[in-house]
Amino acid sequence: MIVTDLSEKEQEFLSILRESDDWITRYDMAAKMGKRQLNPSEITVLEGMVESGLVERRQEMRGIRPGFFYREKQ
Repeated sequence: MIVTDLSEKEQEFLSILRESDDWITRYDMAAKMGKRQLNPSEITVLEGMVESGLVERRQEMRGIRPGFFYREKQ
């Protein structure tokens, strides 16, 4: 999928998702960015990408908390 007019952060997320070639967690995305976790504004950007149809999200229960998984829209 060719996408234009993305912010730098959106481009970074898409790059990470393309490299993973499978579902990836927020935690793993943050690790690939050299961080412990995504900050709230980064999660907002990622969720905006879900709403715009660029990214798919699924949710699974992991213990007592839900885990969120993402991949580039197929």
